Amino acid sequence: MECTDDKMDFQVAGEVKYDGDKDDATKVMLTTPEDEVPITLIANQTVGSESQDTACEEATSLASVNIDENSEFTSVLPVEKSETVKSDVDETSGNGEDIVEDSEETSEKSSGIVAPQKTEEELITQKTADSQFESDKVNTDNENDAVTEMDIEKGVEDEETPETDKVAEEYSETEAAGYCYWNYEINSEECNPKCLISTSINEFKKKEGRRKCPTYLKGCKWAPDGSCLLSNADDDSLRLFNIPSSFSSIQDWNSDIPTLESEEWWSTLKVKEGGLVYDYCWYPLMSSMDPVTSCFLTSSSEAPVHLWDAFTGRLRASYQPFNHLEQLMSSYSLAFDSTGENIYCGFEKSIRIFNITRPGKQCVERSMKQSFPGLTQYGLLSSIAVNPSFKSIYAVGSFDKTIGLYCDDGSVICLLQGQLGGVTHMKFSNDGLKLFTGGRKDSRLICWDMRKMGEEYQILDRVVATHQRIYFDVTPNGRYLISGGTDGVVRIWDMLKQDDEPILFKGDTDCVNGISLNPFVPLLATSSGQRHFMEVADDSDEEEMFVKSKSSINRSCDIKLWKVP
Repeated sequence: MECTDDKMDFQVAGEVKYDGDKDDATKVMLTTPEDEVPITLIANQTVGSESQDTACEEATSLASVNIDENSEFTSVLPVEKSETVKSDVDETSGNGEDIVEDSEETSEKSSGIVAPQKTEEELITQKTADSQFESDKVNTDNENDAVTEMDIEKGVEDEETPETDKVAEEYSETEAAGYCYWNYEINSEECNPKCLISTSINEFKKKEGRRKCPTYLKGCKWAPDGSCLLSNADDDSLRLFNIPSSFSSIQDWNSDIPTLESEEWWSTLKVKEGGLVYDYCWYPLMSSMDPVTSCFLTSSSEAPVHLWDAFTGRLRASYQPFNHLEQLMSSYSLAFDSTGENIYCGFEKSIRIFNITRPGKQCVERSMKQSFPGLTQYGLLSSIAVNPSFKSIYAVGSFDKTIGLYCDDGSVICLLQGQLGGVTHMKFSNDGLKLFTGGRKDSRLICWDMRKMGEEYQILDRVVATHQRIYFDVTPNGRYLISGGTDGVVRIWDMLKQDDEPILFKGDTDCVNGISLNPFVPLLATSSGQRHFMEVADDSDEEEMFVKSKSSINRSCDIKLWKVP
């Protein structure tokens, strides 16, 4: 059936073409699938010639709807209520089926076909059958999805070879071992640490071209990954020692380890500062597998805070603290936060916080002066420690014999008093519940319980007869505390046995000032040495008024590695 007009062609097959005038280039195309013919046109076709005229009029009106030169033609087929309406209503509610039935009845009426009415029993039966059909369909789809996933997993397992499984297993074991701290278990009856290796005799001797010869060391610190050791000496230099290569072949550290006294241990890197080094610390996320993280901080007299590359020894960045007169100040203590993002620098009665990604002058200054009486810290802030578990809390030690606990916003928590000398070193346990502090010319090591602040949880005795900073360290499991002393004796305390005497062994003939435990292997590093002064002779001529002191006879400047059981 066709309807022809001067400006339009219409075909019942579903294609409408609008040619229009020659000047009008607008064309309209409506396509209908071959198996889907409009019901209204079929019904009109059975009526007769009058229906043909009606169809032509409807087609003419359809083609003239929404035609504009600047817009696209949009329309629908002229079949009112002739198609089945699909509802998105939940099938279980039953409302969707009622809508479908009403739409079907309307469609049948528009096509001239009278559908027989269904009884209530038939409707209920039909609803039950439809629900069962949909349920079976969902279960079938779920089963197909499950089978597909099993096939995919099976295919992946088939593709994996035994070599791939072996490599993955070795990688997982290595990765797990990298994050497993050594569980130190020290028996007081059988404890006999063995010295495995010490630095070369010529490491600290005077050489040609050396402006100053080191006479004693000022501490040592293992890297966070345990791969190397950083030390400080009185020649304003820092030296980096790699762990001896012969140790890498050791499979079982619990067995008897051979002594390597014949092997010479030399530093692999030396960094020279411009003045006396006050403090230094490692980047907390340091890993020798990632050169970007291999760096450390130093603070020295009349110089900015420097960030050094641990591989090349080059200066990466400088952080410049200036006072209100634009004068460069020296930082007396350094510490990273646990994320490695912020740098805490201690000055006189103030702390400045630098962002590691922003070298220069930009920093946040926090004064130790508090509005509450009795909570202000005075003097030089000589030590800073950040709580490893409660990252928003850090401790500040001062030469006025006080320890202040602060939040990351600068608010004070409390002020601890108990040291007999200025605080020189502080250390939190790994669980963050205990704080250990030590001072200069103070033989007391105080353990503070963070849950009961203001009370001395435990007091330990060591020998500290000078103003020198004597380091101590805590095992990763928090059970043992190890400290040196000016008498050259290393002491080990078991924190679970408060009344027991410490384990003692001779670390050196001179003062043992540096103590550092390797976190992954049972190695204890010690550094020795102290400043010796000349004594005035009792009966002597003017030429020999000053003589060497008795303590200088046992002078030592050395780093040793001990195997701790």
